[in-house]
Amino acid sequence: MRLCYISRNYKHPQGGGSKAKSDIERTLSEMGAVNLGFARTTRKSLLYDFFRNLGGICRAFLRVRAGDIVVLQYPMKKWFEPVCCIVRLRGGRTVAIIHDLGSFRRKRLTVEREIRRLNRADVVAAATPFEREWLVRHGCRAHVTVYGVHDYRTEHPVVSTRPDPPPVPAADGRIGYSICFVGNLDPLRNRYLYTFGALLKHTPLYCYGARFDGAAAAPSMHCLGFAVDTELMASNRGDFGLVWYGDDVDGDTGFLGSYMPFNSPHKLSLYLRCGMPVILWRRAGLAGFVEREGIGLCVDSLREVEERLRQLPLSEYRRMRANAERVARRIAEGASCRAAVQEALAWIGRTMPEPRER
Repeated sequence: MRLCYISRNYKHPQGGGSKAKSDIERTLSEMGAVNLGFARTTRKSLLYDFFRNLGGICRAFLRVRAGDIVVLQYPMKKWFEPVCCIVRLRGGRTVAIIHDLGSFRRKRLTVEREIRRLNRADVVAAATPFEREWLVRHGCRAHVTVYGVHDYRTEHPVVSTRPDPPPVPAADGRIGYSICFVGNLDPLRNRYLYTFGALLKHTPLYCYGARFDGAAAAPSMHCLGFAVDTELMASNRGDFGLVWYGDDVDGDTGFLGSYMPFNSPHKLSLYLRCGMPVILWRRAGLAGFVEREGIGLCVDSLREVEERLRQLPLSEYRRMRANAERVARRIAEGASCRAAVQEALAWIGRTMPEPRER
């Protein structure tokens, strides 16, 4: 039995989705998996991207054989179902790791169509427990597991200690925590960020990214420009990383807000690799993980964040920071991918008969 995958070209290798997928490829390679396609490339040309990926899939069709377990990263657009069918016809099995559901994220598929696609796989690794429940409830017949928090593979060492936030000269002994946000700073895309900034009276909000609107920004907001992940890991400012999607500060509103229970934000993994605890919506898909691991604050609304920080003892923050660094060491080594693939392999080994060579 061979563990296999199909590499591809990534036009934006530092983007969240591409980074997550290339990290999975790296971990699979370290696990001894065979790349059935071409070597991974990072060309930005649309024409090159199309033909390189198509060529890799065609090469995989010719190389797959009986007994292979092929790990696919979903979505694969129009290629997912043909690959699953060819692998099964050759006597192999497929494991699909979900990054996004097209019926939610981009609304390009009906729910029924998406479930039909995923039913072509033998094992499906959902992003969150809520997503797994949704898939099963809507008729997914594949064995469904949970992938959870994304790995974040870089050569930068995991931060061992971050400095304590400074005390605030005040009678109540309040600690001067700060918040970091990394992402698109366009108010049309993340309007809630500017609303949140206006709510903060004593807490700095450090923003990394492009399209910052200084005219709309509150005094608490400080734009530090774009920084690559290794720069953030080495010198970012902020004691907590903000993980939030939607139109406003109150949770699951708008197109992206309604997706939060299903999604495993890559941003969360980046913050952990920077040694920061996180701030997350209480009903987000990874809120249970954050609470269980003790790596941040889960809130119903961003309106409550500053008061929560005002009441947070330094000893509790130190505990969250130590936990964040503990989890960061795991995801720096590819622990999430290894666990998901090993669980899939174990299930296939228990339930599938050994295929005969054709």
